[in-house]
Amino acid sequence: MIYIFVILFLWIIQASAGEVGIKKPVLRNLPSGYTSIFHAFLIDNFENTERFSPKKRYSYTIKPYLSSIAGSYNLCFDVY
Repeated sequence: MIYIFVILFLWIIQASAGEVGIKKPVLRNLPSGYTSIFHAFLIDNFENTERFSPKKRYSYTIKPYLSSIAGSYNLCFDVY
């Protein structure tokens, strides 16, 4: 009986995804050639993502930041 309630609860709280626009990544202390590689990786490997276009309205917009300090890499996503 409890399984039925768990399944109903999970079905009710499911999230629906929308289109995601990926803005051009900001790089710090890295070669500028990494921008196109990293941008293509995000778009090709995640569903519902595309290059950001100001003419289109997105459910979410992500602006990635990738930096390197003393050999360690940091990745941050600003989600709007």
